[in-house]
Amino acid sequence: MGTDVYAPGKASSSWRKLALVTGKRYKKNYITFERLLDRTIDNITTAVSSNISNQIVISDTSTKRDVCRVVSIKRPESKDDANANEKNIGGKPSVSVVKEFIQESTIKSLSWWNDSMVAGSNDGHIYYYQNDPTTTDDPELRETFVHTKLKGFKESVSQTIGSMGFNTSIKAVAINQLSTHQFSSLENNYYHIWDFSDAVRPTITFKVSEQPVYCSQWSPHSRYYSLIGGSENSIKITDTRLLSSYSSTRKSPTVWFNNSGAIGGNNGVGGSGSNGNNSSSYQSSVSIKDVAWHPFVPYWFASATDSGEISIWDLRSTLEPVISFLAHSSSISKIDWCPAHSELLVSSGIDGEYKFWSLLNEPHYNLFQKDETSPFVSCGFFENDGYNSYGVNQAGEVYYANVQSKFMNPIIHSKFDKKERSERITERLIYNRDFINGFEKAITQANKHSRAGSATSLEKAKILLSLCFQQNLDDTLADVLKSTIPKVNCKKETLAEIEQYAYFIPPTFYEKFQTKLSTNLMTKIKELKVNLDIQYHIKNFKGVGDEIQDIERDVLSTLKGDLNSIRMETIVDLVEVLLAHDTNRCFQFAIQVIELFKLKLPQIMPMVRLLLHPSIFEKKYSLGDSTNILLPPGSSSLTSSTSNNQTPLNVSGNNSVLQVPSSPLLKNNRSSSVGNSTSLSPSMGRSNTGSGNNGNNSKEKELTSSIGGQIIYGNGDLEEMKLNEYLTNSDQIIHQLHFMKGFLRLLNSPTPIGDGTNPNDEDIIDFSAKNKPPLILSMPIIRIYMTILLDMFIFDQFFIILLNCLNVVTEEFEFHQYLQDQYDLATPEFIEYVKNSQQRDRLKPYDTERYSTPMLTIISILYNVSPQSIPLELYEQLLQSLPMLIQEVDNSLISTIQQPDPSSGQPGKMQSSQKATQLLDSIKFITTEQPKPVIPSSTSTSSTRRPVTSSRPLSTNLSSPSSTANKISSELQQQLQSINSILNKYVY
Repeated sequence: MGTDVYAPGKASSSWRKLALVTGKRYKKNYITFERLLDRTIDNITTAVSSNISNQIVISDTSTKRDVCRVVSIKRPESKDDANANEKNIGGKPSVSVVKEFIQESTIKSLSWWNDSMVAGSNDGHIYYYQNDPTTTDDPELRETFVHTKLKGFKESVSQTIGSMGFNTSIKAVAINQLSTHQFSSLENNYYHIWDFSDAVRPTITFKVSEQPVYCSQWSPHSRYYSLIGGSENSIKITDTRLLSSYSSTRKSPTVWFNNSGAIGGNNGVGGSGSNGNNSSSYQSSVSIKDVAWHPFVPYWFASATDSGEISIWDLRSTLEPVISFLAHSSSISKIDWCPAHSELLVSSGIDGEYKFWSLLNEPHYNLFQKDETSPFVSCGFFENDGYNSYGVNQAGEVYYANVQSKFMNPIIHSKFDKKERSERITERLIYNRDFINGFEKAITQANKHSRAGSATSLEKAKILLSLCFQQNLDDTLADVLKSTIPKVNCKKETLAEIEQYAYFIPPTFYEKFQTKLSTNLMTKIKELKVNLDIQYHIKNFKGVGDEIQDIERDVLSTLKGDLNSIRMETIVDLVEVLLAHDTNRCFQFAIQVIELFKLKLPQIMPMVRLLLHPSIFEKKYSLGDSTNILLPPGSSSLTSSTSNNQTPLNVSGNNSVLQVPSSPLLKNNRSSSVGNSTSLSPSMGRSNTGSGNNGNNSKEKELTSSIGGQIIYGNGDLEEMKLNEYLTNSDQIIHQLHFMKGFLRLLNSPTPIGDGTNPNDEDIIDFSAKNKPPLILSMPIIRIYMTILLDMFIFDQFFIILLNCLNVVTEEFEFHQYLQDQYDLATPEFIEYVKNSQQRDRLKPYDTERYSTPMLTIISILYNVSPQSIPLELYEQLLQSLPMLIQEVDNSLISTIQQPDPSSGQPGKMQSSQKATQLLDSIKFITTEQPKPVIPSSTSTSSTRRPVTSSRPLSTNLSSPSSTANKISSELQQQLQSINSILNKYVY
């Protein structure tokens, strides 16, 4: 990350460069001082600014004219302002007197909030004026408040009473911003709280100290707390709730103070007890002349002394300031925080200097200053004028510092390199509170970085987007003050927070200024932030812990509120991570997303295509990184090249070995007990087809692919079009994913293929037969499934899937060649099996199953595959074989009656009736509902057979997704009638 030359911690070299923008060493056009010079004004005692306009009230006690004046600073209009007048665009700010009124007495202190203004005089009176800054009406005196004990004394008379000097002047007044019906005043060593409705007496009077107090300010964060500064470097925080009950409870209303030496007396203020941890033994002979709460952070405040020192305090820390520096050569008259930037403040002193500070620019902090011969009595910022400020000196000169962004830009801390100019411009726009342009640029650049995908780019995107959000606070002022945790020095933490709040938008900024940004803009920002957070966590996910589950829940929760709140590419990224770590959770998450997007299915197709990848409709010219070896029936064992580190699957009940390669859908390196092997995982890539070789009643087909080849799509639109034909609604998509989820779960189980000993245990074959969709769209799933079916000699399901797929997967798709090779591989053996089944077993003439199994297999294939989808040669062979098998079934039933199976123990007629009934039920089940098991006879080439389950009858013709009925041929219909007639003869 880039660092400006003005960054903290580089005092050894940066101070020389920083000197160019400190003190008087800056370009004149970067800061202009607009001046009000009225010769009739010559003795200003105090000044105060409005919180809602660029106006200042100055109190003049000159002998020429004893008046208060309202000074207005008018900034030139910007061309970006909607109501800007072309004549007023550009130019210089103007400073002029817009109102004036006769003051009742010499004014010592002022406070102005909204249209209420209170003025504390030198004779102990407080004057309440209505002074509306939005009108041209002169201020109107509404009420006069009198301190009874100060009556009878002459103005500004000081005399000694006891150990302390006595003075009639009101040192400070302050309107409570959060409770505007009350204000406070300071006289001598007393603190008073008044209600505007009662001018007779204060509602609360409290003796703060034995020594004088000089300044106070209500907290802008809580209506109950007030800062009070006085002699001997004493600073206190009082709680008005305790003040009101102090006379009866005698519980100290001081909840924090920094100088125990200045606290005491008979009133019991301070001391030990519940507030003991909030006091310090730090003492000084200096006096606190002004205090200022931080506008954004409730537990920070600044203090200024008569020795010219400014201190920054953090109430969470020990009772010493976290920052302290000499700001003036003599007493400071006023300090004020910038209301728009948390690190900026101004100060004025009787040394004739008015200074602008940044707490980030160590070691001297000063950015610029204005030197005059006359003492400065006040300074401050305007609420809605950025970092522009003003200073008022005793001679009646009002200076308005018009600071250009060119002056501030080099001082702004950046987290980007100098080469990243666009990002640095965005930082500056937001720092200068040009939120609309800054946020738009932040969104654009964050999008650019987020799509780059690297960890560094994501970090940059997060920084840019974070610039659009205000920072949060963990603690309130009350939390900090009431905390019983022992204080520790937290200077490092405070300095880090100062830097953080200076770079980002400080806490409570939007609430303070009621910043109104377009809903559309803020929605974009929030949505992008959610996406970035998810992207960032996905990128940094290590595969352990519950973090990914939390992300998953957050995504679903956010989508329920607004489907457009999260980018689809972010959802796809999350699905990819879930695929790598938990396939079951991945598919469950995807199904939940699909249910949310029922009415907007096109939006989720990228996610669906990822889960189906590669689909049976995918066409590409370069191959993926997978290898799949499919074994035909009769193979004893076959393993692939050891270069892929794959372990064969020994199918229970068969000596064949099924080899399947690694897949992103399966957990890698999983150990399981399947026969004598350990792991299995399907190929999710694409493969070339190669030629097989025959020998010793076994045929081998090895399908290999190039490793690590880059995928190049031929016609992605074609694949999308075909998928849309078969996924017309959310139920069809969910059906596909539910099947894949269950299939992979069983494939990763210890025993994916059972041995048939427990009929209640569902294995991958039973599950697939019951739950597979009409057309499986995932190429890897269908390849594995077909491999298992072929290896287990479940010919009907194998050929139903194969032939229906061949009917829809045409030559333009790569999967077509694979299907064609499988057909060429399996058909000769299947035909051989059917022919061998027609030969009579003279030793077991009652063996009906020898003929019924191939008969039911043929019926299942012919019923579930349209005649047009079956190659003519195979179709004719099946139709020729079916009558012969029906005849052999008839013969075996007759033989059963004549020569019953001795192992049954039942009469031959009963055995024959039971067999016929079972066959009728099986045929009915095949042609109307879920088929019953079709079991190959013992004459097959394999010595061991397992009960197998036929596929679900298809009610649709897959060659046309829109068709509704699967029409069977008249030949099959005739044969079904024949077998029904024959079987019914044996049913008793």
